[in-house]
Amino acid sequence: MSWEYHIETMTLTQKIFGQAKEFEKFRARLNELGNDNWEMVSYDAIPLVGSFNTASIKSYAYLAIFKRIRSG
Repeated sequence: MSWEYHIETMTLTQKIFGQAKEFEKFRARLNELGNDNWEMVSYDAIPLVGSFNTASIKSYAYLAIFKRIRSG
């Protein structure tokens, strides 16, 4: 059996209003990948800061690694 891999970054912003919409877009993308037989095998949350002058976290980037059986 041979595997192929896909790496994708996914970002969720910290919004007071509209956060449910952000989570829905995130969930929809995961379901899209799942429908294409990609299985998430790893992810890591990376904090994104506003500037070099502050350590204030504005959002997180999620680095996700997926795999699926190579066809053919």
